[in-house]
Amino acid sequence: MPRRPLTLLLAVTLAACWNTELPPPACTADSYPASTARPAGCVPGPGWLAYAFIKDGGSNPALFISRADGSCAQRVTVDDAYYGVPAFFPGGQRLAYSSTRTGRNQLYLLDLVSGVESPLPTSFALAPPPATAEPLLAATPSVSPDGATIAFEGSLSVTGGWTDLFTVPVAGGAVVRLTTDPAAATLPRWSPDGARLYYLSYQAGQELWTVEASGANPAQVTFGSGLSSKFDLTADGAALVYARFSSTGAGSIPTELVSFDLAGKTTRVISNGNEADPAVDASNASVAVSRRTGSGYDLYLLDYATGAVKHRLTSCPGQAFGAVFAR
Repeated sequence: MPRRPLTLLLAVTLAACWNTELPPPACTADSYPASTARPAGCVPGPGWLAYAFIKDGGSNPALFISRADGSCAQRVTVDDAYYGVPAFFPGGQRLAYSSTRTGRNQLYLLDLVSGVESPLPTSFALAPPPATAEPLLAATPSVSPDGATIAFEGSLSVTGGWTDLFTVPVAGGAVVRLTTDPAAATLPRWSPDGARLYYLSYQAGQELWTVEASGANPAQVTFGSGLSSKFDLTADGAALVYARFSSTGAGSIPTELVSFDLAGKTTRVISNGNEADPAVDASNASVAVSRRTGSGYDLYLLDYATGAVKHRLTSCPGQAFGAVFAR
């Protein structure tokens, strides 16, 4: 039975301790990393982070934004619905994400300056005409470099564990199916020129694939990667960054953070500190990761070249994951 990956991808057990000179922001009275009020003088833009957080004892993640050093943090979703991993629009002033507030995963767009949110319809007819189009269960959005198109993971409720990649214009319009994966496809990431997407497929284990933006020529990229969580593509499109299972490190299922060079097909270990869910900034200077701290997961900012800790960004009881940078 194909697996349905409508994300929480912290599928590893992590354990380690880290020290950092800069304390993370204090938790709010209700145990979240930030309140719903944005601090004065804070305007989202390039270099900002978005991430998901489930507070200790909670069941659904809320979404947060902040600067890369953890300042200007704000909770941007306020109800108790499930919110999936977010995606920034170019420039960092809009977010795309999925939510179950209507009872099924749907895509939403949020203007971070005005606070205006709008749903993005994703109806699709799986069978040829005259079949009736149905709303896809939609998750893991990725915004194209020109901000005009969103790629996402979609499925129909009647198809069980099947998921494929689709695109839809941000302005609304026809949904296009990109993959016909025999298992499940998820987590699309656009190349910098918008010509292709990279994604996670389960058809040959758990490996990364690529497909042209038209849906043509799907091809496997990694082989035997040991991928253990969400991945990212560097802003220059030169490397894939992901956590993989490792024989080193602490914990019962140790992982290490690696960069896979797409041209040379070589792998460089960034850190073996048991990370998950990496996100690389626009300059390839920093990578945000989730790390186990006590019984939960916190967000850390590492040096992309050396793996050294720059900042610990969260410290509230719960799980911080799924970070993404605005570029």
